[in-house]
Amino acid sequence: MTLRSLMVSDAAHVAEIQNAAFGGAWTVADLTAMIDDASGFGFIATVGHVAAAFVLCRRLGEEAEVLVLATRPEARRQGLGARLLASAAARAGERAQALLLEVAADNAPALSLYLKAGFVLVGRRKAYYSRPGGAEDALVLRLDLNSPEAPAYACAREHGLEPPVGSS
Repeated sequence: MTLRSLMVSDAAHVAEIQNAAFGGAWTVADLTAMIDDASGFGFIATVGHVAAAFVLCRRLGEEAEVLVLATRPEARRQGLGARLLASAAARAGERAQALLLEVAADNAPALSLYLKAGFVLVGRRKAYYSRPGGAEDALVLRLDLNSPEAPAYACAREHGLEPPVGSS
């Protein structure tokens, strides 16, 4: 597995991963614009020569936000999400104090990943995600990037990355 920063030339691969993981919410043009934006950053993981997972984020002042973290279904449960999340937290911590994200309340695997990384629940958006026959709430989660107690520190070190700002 290799991990590197996202580039505009990755937009088509990222769109494929996102479509395989969730269905096509973001277009190649949307992804290109976000990757190319000065506030945008992210990482892509490849297994062999196949783009398998990615995380796309943006900085918003003192905070950063995970816009999407997606893994191809056949590449799940290999630690790619944890490694991408640790990389995102390390990069976000260069300038931000917190990393935010939202996750569907019914997405137990993603919620487990985020809670293990030290994210805490800070809000709920009722009926945010459309589902066949109804809607699902979005949970808003936050990770303090200045807390050495946060599991993101251990996760970053485990993967050979610099922990977020404020680490020892």
